[in-house]
Amino acid sequence: MLESLQPTAIIDYTLKHFKAHEFSNFMVELKCLFADIVMSPKASPPFILQPHVHTWMDQLSTFLPAIMRLEYTLGYHSDAVSVIMKGGEGLWVEYLAKILEALMAASGRPVEGLMQKAVGRLSKENKNAHEVASFTERLLGVTPEGLAACERIWDARSGLIDILGSTERAKRAGWVNWQSNQDILPTAVMEVIIAGWLQDDSMAETDKTVIIALALLLNLETYHYGIPKWKLTEATTYFEEQETKIIEEERRLDGLTKALKAKDPHGTKILLEQLGMEDVSPLDEELDTLPVAIAGAVEKCGGNEVEISFPLAEWTDLQRSGMGVGEAKTLLVRLFLDHLGDMPTSFCVHLDTDAQEIGMEHTPWTCLKDAKAPEQVYCVGKATPLTWQMSRIVYRHLKHSEPDIASLHTLVKRKMQDIVSLCPICGREHQAKNTQLRRPIPCSWISSCTRMWDNLPLDIRIPEFRTDTFAVDMLLTTVYAAAMSGRSELLPGCPIASSPIVMAILNTLPALNFLQSIPDLSKSLHSCHRDAEKLLIWALTHFRGFITTANGICKIPGLPVGTHQFILANASPTLEASFAAKLPKYKPTTTILFHGTSLDRLPSILTQGLRIHSGTSLQRTGAAHGKGIYMAEEPATSFSYSPSAVSWKNSGLNGMRLLLGCEVAGNGRSVSPGIHVIQDEKSVMVRYVFLIGSGAYAPSATHIVPAMRSAISALRSGAV
Repeated sequence: MLESLQPTAIIDYTLKHFKAHEFSNFMVELKCLFADIVMSPKASPPFILQPHVHTWMDQLSTFLPAIMRLEYTLGYHSDAVSVIMKGGEGLWVEYLAKILEALMAASGRPVEGLMQKAVGRLSKENKNAHEVASFTERLLGVTPEGLAACERIWDARSGLIDILGSTERAKRAGWVNWQSNQDILPTAVMEVIIAGWLQDDSMAETDKTVIIALALLLNLETYHYGIPKWKLTEATTYFEEQETKIIEEERRLDGLTKALKAKDPHGTKILLEQLGMEDVSPLDEELDTLPVAIAGAVEKCGGNEVEISFPLAEWTDLQRSGMGVGEAKTLLVRLFLDHLGDMPTSFCVHLDTDAQEIGMEHTPWTCLKDAKAPEQVYCVGKATPLTWQMSRIVYRHLKHSEPDIASLHTLVKRKMQDIVSLCPICGREHQAKNTQLRRPIPCSWISSCTRMWDNLPLDIRIPEFRTDTFAVDMLLTTVYAAAMSGRSELLPGCPIASSPIVMAILNTLPALNFLQSIPDLSKSLHSCHRDAEKLLIWALTHFRGFITTANGICKIPGLPVGTHQFILANASPTLEASFAAKLPKYKPTTTILFHGTSLDRLPSILTQGLRIHSGTSLQRTGAAHGKGIYMAEEPATSFSYSPSAVSWKNSGLNGMRLLLGCEVAGNGRSVSPGIHVIQDEKSVMVRYVFLIGSGAYAPSATHIVPAMRSAISALRSGAV
């Protein structure tokens, strides 16, 4: 009976019932039991005991880990594994060895999965060991892009491709792995797809070699130049037919889904999940209907989250500094929406520079029925005047309107253009027409706005504490000088009534570059003195304007070495509006003049503007030309009236003298060569504060006035 069986029958039977490692052990035991027969050159043993069979089994022991991984992927007792285990003779077994070497080299690498699938096509009947070996060897050198192409070709030939490349349209129709009625794509279609990669100049030559080897394994023609027209036509027709079917099915399912949602939205959602179909949410539908100009600024971040981007590229350096945005390029408004109505809308506002700090954790502000607008920092990320004020604007909009992405985008975009002209607390517009404001300040006529503003973190009210320590130092220096004078009228509105206490508090402060890096400024200031924060807040904000170190086009060349120059980007809305009213509507003419005085006068000058003190206790010098504000065309003339001043203990601005660069409406009022006496206080606006070392000489007007005129013109027009 045994004689009637095929020579390989015992091996075939064993391989159908043994796993690879079991078969290997079985063959080792056979060799031990029948060693004299296996090793004898004169014996004529059955096939299972023949020397070349056991020689091959000895070789396989090296590759057994790769064979076991292959077996796990393809399934136990697969034909390909059986072919490998049985071995053979001549070139056939050499090709098998190359395949196994490639499998060992691919172990744990991205190419392993595709390589195992390719080896799964190994067939003794097809005599394709050479093709499989050629492909597996070349696959080891493929790039990630080449591997992705090979996987798509393989899936297409195996009937696993999404015809439209997993397009949103097919997904939303629920056809996640949709394919034609045939199990595999038509040969002509496959060959057109392969030709597309082979004729792509951007694809690496090594990848093209791998694709050619794969095509040979799959019995497909390759075209390096051109494609037969009839194959292109067949492929085009094929894809058009499939797209038509998908669109028809999509429409049918969309109609059915909408009808179900109208009756039972929750139940429909559960049903779609059970069917493995993606739910087209109301949010997706809203996104599909957005105007093109808005759609590009909206990104879906989750099932019910969208992020709307607003570029800050057009903001000037002064605007960026005044609103504390630093190097940020984009304002981001994130919405958390629930169109089913179970939860109220939530939101948060950030800068793109917050991305690393935020990570994946947001704590948005929820627009509950009885909730108020955000008063403190509520989400992670850097607190800035811009994000805090915009949060309140967004809240007021969402509180009284349905959450509509397009309308919110329009609102925020419009508010970003005039945000500094609004009270950050209540949103009312400041009375400052025809002016350029750059720093948010609360209403002066609503006390509750001021109270809330006074309780905000320092980073929101005074962002320059982190970014412009010299501007902070300059303001503290002027307050110290005013306190040294002992005259309370030079510190209008100061919350610390005693001048010695003001000086004592300032002298307890550490160097500003140290405070700059402290995370909790309030805590650090309180450790210096219980009233330190109160005094600093007043010193830096009492004038209701924005002063900063002059940079870029605003920085004036030709000043003495060691000079610190600051630009009053905007005075208080009241002062700015009064000055703007003095300028003609068309082609306003102004003159650059200088004023010298002592540093102790600067706090009241910033608050009230330059005032006429002739004949009062605050008059410092004579008034040879009558009452008025005395100004000069040459800086040296004014500089002679500026004594040096002592600053607080850890200041970097000790021993400095003050020179003010002013913009005067019209041509001034000349009373003698180079001297002007201005009798209308509202027609003078301080624009520059120069702190010059006591040993330095004043610059010449011809060296600095042209640059000042250009900078002030740009300042008034909003170009900086």
